[in-house]
Amino acid sequence: MNFIKYLLFTFLFLVSTHLLARDTKTVTFKAFGFSIEKPKSWHDSSSEDFTENLNRVKSSDEEFDALLKKYTQVPFFSILKYKNPYDDINPSLKINVAPKAVVDPEKPELYLESIAKTMKSNFANFKLLSKPVLTKLDGHKSAFIKYSYKLSVEGSTSYDITSAIWIVTHKRQSFIIGAGFRSDEANGGFAELEKIVVSIKFL
Repeated sequence: MNFIKYLLFTFLFLVSTHLLARDTKTVTFKAFGFSIEKPKSWHDSSSEDFTENLNRVKSSDEEFDALLKKYTQVPFFSILKYKNPYDDINPSLKINVAPKAVVDPEKPELYLESIAKTMKSNFANFKLLSKPVLTKLDGHKSAFIKYSYKLSVEGSTSYDITSAIWIVTHKRQSFIIGAGFRSDEANGGFAELEKIVVSIKFL
């Protein structure tokens, strides 16, 4: 059940209802051994924001929705481009950590393949924009995937969302880094989120 649990929390922790100079602030997590540059104009997201958004999400399977609400964990780092309340998809970046045993550090792309299969089964209009590939994050082996889908929320509203996920293992921990934004990138998109991600430094 542990693998299923950590697979589930990956899906929705990154959903948003959802030129790094010195206009950034270095945020350091000594316990996890890394730092990240947070743009000063971006806003921290509270656990209450996260829980409220999660409770509004609707997939095509009620049982799947129930599992998400039961097992999804609040990310330890979560930022939004715009201050809440925000009446649109708010570009977001979230980071969580799972036990190393959940992700094979030699084959992190396999975890992302599992995510893609489950998203395709439970969300409409799923499109794989970038299949799971191996890459580097601050010199560490990592894996990356990007996909889009239609997200439905309470009140019969739906949005076209694009999500990107990076996974990297460091100091016996697997970091799951997720970005979410409007697929048309009308109010922010992949490029600015990627710049934040590549600012990560492992200590």
